[in-house]
Amino acid sequence: MPLVLLAALLCAATEPLALPPPAQTVERAAKPRKRPGKPAMTGVLNVNRATEAELRLLPGIGKRRAQLIVERR
Repeated sequence: MPLVLLAALLCAATEPLALPPPAQTVERAAKPRKRPGKPAMTGVLNVNRATEAELRLLPGIGKRRAQLIVERR
């Protein structure tokens, strides 16, 4: 009896399930959002000698942070 049960389970496991066909979905690739305003920074910038305006060109550095960097040198 256990052998018959095992055979039935193995046959059921290999039987494909009757699933509905996959729906046709169109996925749009996520476009990275660009912040308008700041031009891209290229080259090397010495943060120990940079002006406030030059520091503001760096990503993540706004007006206040640039002021603090210049003040606390």
